[in-house]
Amino acid sequence: MRGYLIGIIVVIILVTIFVSQNTAPVTISFLNWTSSETSLAIVLLLSLCVGALITFLFDSIRNFSLTKQVQELKQQNKSLKQEINNLKPKTDQTKPEDNTNKNEKEALDT
Repeated sequence: MRGYLIGIIVVIILVTIFVSQNTAPVTISFLNWTSSETSLAIVLLLSLCVGALITFLFDSIRNFSLTKQVQELKQQNKSLKQEINNLKPKTDQTKPEDNTNKNEKEALDT
């Protein structure tokens, strides 16, 4: 988390320096749309904000998917633990029989 915060601070500093050095008026064209002259700094900041928003949305979708998968795995883990606990008494009952079978086999071998 600390590295993430430092990365964000570095990006903000670099963008601030870049924007402050590029303040010339520009005209933006996109498909058939053309804007009036706008400061390049505003265009750059707007582009950065839109990019950050898109990144946030995609990350939120991925995070939601991972959270759902974790919940499913937790439920499966709980179910498997319960199944193990249900099978333990059965294995405890069979262990003495297994030991007598081993003793009988050892007696036959000697």
